[in-house]
Amino acid sequence: MPFIPEILGCNHDYMSTKDTYVGLELEVESVNTSTHWIGYNDTCIDVKEDHSLRNYGREFITRPRPPKDALELFKNVHATVKWRNPSEKFSHRTSIHVHVNCQNMSPAQVRQLVLLYALYEEAFFGMVSPERRDNIHCVPLTDTHLVNLFKNEISYMASRWHKYTALNIIPLRTLGTVEFRHMQGHDDPVLMSDWLAVLECLVALAKTEPLSINTLSEQHIKDMFAYLFGSTQWFKETKPFLPNIIKNTLINVKLGLI
Repeated sequence: MPFIPEILGCNHDYMSTKDTYVGLELEVESVNTSTHWIGYNDTCIDVKEDHSLRNYGREFITRPRPPKDALELFKNVHATVKWRNPSEKFSHRTSIHVHVNCQNMSPAQVRQLVLLYALYEEAFFGMVSPERRDNIHCVPLTDTHLVNLFKNEISYMASRWHKYTALNIIPLRTLGTVEFRHMQGHDDPVLMSDWLAVLECLVALAKTEPLSINTLSEQHIKDMFAYLFGSTQWFKETKPFLPNIIKNTLINVKLGLI
């Protein structure tokens, strides 16, 4: 079974690992520091200026780590950075992007990941601030023509994708990752933990649950939904009504499988 780097010629540093690895891009404002990196447990967190931000905005970029370790890095940034005004850390301009390693996945498995994400896209948006649904930097796939690419192989899809979609697969061609751009800037470790857990489950499901028209039965859709989101605070508090969540996405995914 060929892996993504062997097909796309992208970075292959994490091709041999069997674990899920993620990298975080944390955008914040009102940073009172000129530091270019932060050290934590022998791990370097790069600090960069981001010209899309205001008021001394910075982007904190972590190296790829398992989700539990990435969560500790997230906590460490918000515990150690000095702020000019803590109440101004998170404006509508700030967001959190998570890159998920796909170097250890086959092209078919990554395509599965995209289709699974697409099926439950509204649930992903349900976990973040409502205004993110209309943000021009994380446009839902259902609001684009990209759903017409679902029936193609992942290499073709990545070559014709758009960066500012909520799920951005363009980094597959260079980093061997897919990028989740949904989440607003925040410092809530519970929300971050839930988000990373869902992404880890999405990768696991993409590797083990081949989708087809026949497998998209009502019960199977319910079971996969519970597997992905059942442990999250969002799921426990809202008890989402599944038919409403997938009413605009199920047909797109089915057409992609024909």
